[in-house]
Amino acid sequence: MHDVATVITDISNMTKQQMESIQATSQQSQEVTAMAEQQSETIQNMSKTAQILSTHANQLKATIERFTI
Repeated sequence: MHDVATVITDISNMTKQQMESIQATSQQSQEVTAMAEQQSETIQNMSKTAQILSTHANQLKATIERFTI
């Protein structure tokens, strides 16, 4: 049978391990959030680029149509 001091030490150690695990999970969550924000920004930039390319394509098409008989 464990004495009270041993039980308290065991509980303290388990609590410490759980806190470290929570901190590690929190860190991972922050990293995943940061990556998701970067990916969102990249997608927005790609969308803007696609819109610009679409505009240029339409302008080029109009120019070609003007010179096509």
